[in-house]
Amino acid sequence: MTDGGQVPEHSGPYQYRTDNTRLILILLVVTDLIFMALHALRWWFNTPNLALRIDLEGGYGEVFQYTKYLWAAILIGWFAVKNRAWRFASWSIVFLYFLADDCLAIHETLGSLVAARVSFELPLGLEPVDFGDLVTLLSAAAALAILVFAAQLGAGRNVKQAFIELAALAVLLGLFGVAADLLHGLFKADPLLDFMLGMLEDGGEMIAASLLVWYTFRLQNRCPVFFWRSSKQLQVKAEEGRFSASLEP
Repeated sequence: MTDGGQVPEHSGPYQYRTDNTRLILILLVVTDLIFMALHALRWWFNTPNLALRIDLEGGYGEVFQYTKYLWAAILIGWFAVKNRAWRFASWSIVFLYFLADDCLAIHETLGSLVAARVSFELPLGLEPVDFGDLVTLLSAAAALAILVFAAQLGAGRNVKQAFIELAALAVLLGLFGVAADLLHGLFKADPLLDFMLGMLEDGGEMIAASLLVWYTFRLQNRCPVFFWRSSKQLQVKAEEGRFSASLEP
């Protein structure tokens, strides 16, 4: 702040509006935590309001999750159009697939078809339906990974860095959606473990999706969102001209 109470504007190619992006992240995560708390309270008191369950298709928490995937797809798509950075449109396709998979239960439907054809003993006590889900999810992940990898070929350093960080968040989402889900399936017989692992799986997915929305929102400022660097450090580097602010199509 200056003596006159005005916030000084930073010169150079970067404009920093970190307060807005922090507020978006806080709103998203706090909303996630509220849904998770309501889910826990419903389980503890065994209330009949099933819509409070975050693991229920069409429940309040799931609808909020659908909304986040849609926001992420729109934000990254708008960024690609506004900056003619068409490579980023590949991430819109990824987020739209996440939305479609959640809304239409794509991997569950295809997974059941795979499970019906399983005629051999599965390791780790996996059920055929779990195996079918895993095969379907890994196939979709491979196809989307090829799409994103192809989109970043020949891109500049800033674009590649943004792709790496988006991929890290997508992997985080996948760890909760796949790894935690498989672990959850092994302990469904114990009511407490079933609840705790279900909370880890679905609550983790909600937090990871919120981080994706936050990232795509902050990307609108056309500044790289390196997790390990503060905004102040990025500003100094920009002003010293140590790296380019341009985003290559």
